[in-house]
Amino acid sequence: MTGRARRALATLCSSAALALTAVGAVAAAPPPTACPGCVIAGAGRAPLAVPEGTPLAGYGSFARRLLLPDVLGRYPHAFWFKPATGEGEALAARALVLERDGTRIVWVAVDLIAVDRAFTEAVTSQLARAGASPAVLIISASHTHSGPGAFVDSALMGFVATDREDVTVREALVAAVVDAVRRADAVRGPARVALGVVAAPALVRSRLGSPLDPELVVLAVRRTTGAPVALVWNFAIHGTMLGASNLRPSGWPVSWRTPPARHGSARHRSAPVRCSRASRACRCHHRDCRCTTVSAGGCLPPYDCRSTAPFPARRR
Repeated sequence: MTGRARRALATLCSSAALALTAVGAVAAAPPPTACPGCVIAGAGRAPLAVPEGTPLAGYGSFARRLLLPDVLGRYPHAFWFKPATGEGEALAARALVLERDGTRIVWVAVDLIAVDRAFTEAVTSQLARAGASPAVLIISASHTHSGPGAFVDSALMGFVATDREDVTVREALVAAVVDAVRRADAVRGPARVALGVVAAPALVRSRLGSPLDPELVVLAVRRTTGAPVALVWNFAIHGTMLGASNLRPSGWPVSWRTPPARHGSARHRSAPVRCSRASRACRCHHRDCRCTTVSAGGCLPPYDCRSTAPFPARRR
């Protein structure tokens, strides 16, 4: 993500915070005198309960592919790529709902490689059917390369990196997002919003040899008592810590655990230490904060985890 894109995100967060903290309140909110400057906020988390045997999306290399496409129907949810195996880290959809003065924003982060327009439209349709109030819907994919595949409505992307679309998988993912939003709606209450931008530690390197964007953007939501509701964060990093040979689901852009060298591609095998420390810090914050942590990283391919040893002097 370029500095311009990051500044745009910061502007988005600022605009959302300013819009939501305008004078007035929606019908469900208390009178302004009870909590001046407050928004109505709720956050929720729902697991991505995809069917067993769903392939992972993110790599198109032979390490992930079946030797031959599954024309015989041996795998119910995979065609081009191998089904996921074993137990990985928990996959989830995390939702944050913000309301103020008739403005309603629903921000969802989901452990997927990406989302397309059809996916967003499906979520919008299902939310309407579930009776959710109209809102500006933002869906951010963590861009993990070890999340579920078989959900993108594109034959080209299916062949390249995500596998052929499977209706059962797609419906399960959409249902999880809708469930997260419903859980967030159920716990709405007065809250305050704050925005912060800081320089992060040197955890990434640019594969293009261009200057790095060191900014870490954080949008914090707390109850009037100070209890945390949610934390939205954005940092330019590419979720390729687990390489193509990994077939276990991983719900974070960077693995919480240090993977063995065989799980990383050649350009990442020397890089587990710092990235794992950073991801463990994210895990500890999620545990200690006891709130919904929403990653708004999106697709950030130029930036990789920085190794404790030198990277080869090459580009791709």
